[in-house]
Amino acid sequence: METLRKAGNKFVSEIIDWDTTNISNQDVKVLGNGNRYRIENYILDPLLIGALLLREKIITKEELNLNTNETYIDFKNFNKERITRFN
Repeated sequence: METLRKAGNKFVSEIIDWDTTNISNQDVKVLGNGNRYRIENYILDPLLIGALLLREKIITKEELNLNTNETYIDFKNFNKERITRFN
């Protein structure tokens, strides 16, 4: 990235994990700044994995303790208390 910046490219940025200490600046963007430790915490988020497994019919609503009228689309509206009812 440094080489591209020195060559005049102003549209390149670096994305790094937060790792509890990294700080964003003009050239470096910290993913999950203050929220999640590293990129794997986003990619392998249990809620997202559950939504995928449910959507693909690999698991059932009952396995996630969902009501009959709830779907993976409803996950975005769940509060922390509701999410903790997942197995």
